[in-house]
Amino acid sequence: MKIKSDNPLYVALFTEGALQEWLDKTAGKYLHELIGQGAESKIIDCASGIGHRLKAGHDMAGFLDITQKEGLEGATTWFQHMFSDLMSPDGIPVPGASYLYNFLEDTLGINVSEKFFVDWTCVSATDIVAAGISLLILARMHKISSEEKRFKRLCGLTIGQIALLEFGV
Repeated sequence: MKIKSDNPLYVALFTEGALQEWLDKTAGKYLHELIGQGAESKIIDCASGIGHRLKAGHDMAGFLDITQKEGLEGATTWFQHMFSDLMSPDGIPVPGASYLYNFLEDTLGINVSEKFFVDWTCVSATDIVAAGISLLILARMHKISSEEKRFKRLCGLTIGQIALLEFGV
């Protein structure tokens, strides 16, 4: 059966966007605690606080350190810990984020807000879901619309995403 309306995709996008904070805070926190059991490590967990993932163990250097010290067991712990953190509200840093953070802080002496940096350089499972839904909507818009309709729908989608992110609509 072919769906002629984009409404289910728009509803899914709005629902996910409107509920993202709730998903992060409740479902993400629950999954983080459930999956994270047994993934503790002195190397990965040597820092604490909102920006701890940018400071220690959550990048390739952390992976190399833990595998060098603990071997295959360390690699397993690192991947389990990263998967657990992916489910958490703050997510995991994108590759290179911790290096950029440390470069700005240590080399240039720029004091960067940890919350700002986590918000813009870390990815959670709900971010991945939102991106997937947005891609589905964009693909659907491209397939069924004329250029004028595509532009109008893209503008509406963009404004809607900004409203959801900035104002928590």
